[in-house]
Amino acid sequence: MQLLASPESTLSMLDASLPNAQTRVQARIMPSELRPPKENLHVRIQNIPIIEGEYLLKRIPSADHLHRLLAVTGTVTRTNQARLIERRRLFRCQKCFKTVTAFPDDRQFGSISKPLYCPHLVDDIPCPSNRFEAVMDEANNCQDDYQEIRLQEDTSQLDIGAVPRSIAVILKHDLVDKCQPGDSVMVMYETSVFYS
Repeated sequence: MQLLASPESTLSMLDASLPNAQTRVQARIMPSELRPPKENLHVRIQNIPIIEGEYLLKRIPSADHLHRLLAVTGTVTRTNQARLIERRRLFRCQKCFKTVTAFPDDRQFGSISKPLYCPHLVDDIPCPSNRFEAVMDEANNCQDDYQEIRLQEDTSQLDIGAVPRSIAVILKHDLVDKCQPGDSVMVMYETSVFYS
């Protein structure tokens, strides 16, 4: 299954196809009222056949499970305050004055770094600049809901005497504020590394 083998590219491809699907469904249901597609549509995977040990784990995953689609059950032990995080930021090159869009890096806690180089061409030659300034543009100032929770392993699934481990889980968009401490949840996600 392609989803289990390369979850990031598969989910990105499915997310990219949602606006087209939304437009087609809307045209079929209400052809006289076509509206622009909604932003922040995301595919939510449900009811994948449970294959214990393949993607459903009894324990919190280790480094062997990086960049794989996994599911783990556990108890929410902590939820942080929901907050806003930038979806993208525009930077203007100081040499050619063209704009470059930068996106947040989840592995760096959602921070957006300035571009390292200008990707534009000036007179068919790559722009040599590496100096940028942020563009404050209200039209492109897009933000998303963001929340971090702490998930602890389900103690009923552990061996006697085993200490339950926990992981940080980042929730975005419509998943923010859907759980609270004490809730028992199953989280399906792609594992990645965070740097502190």
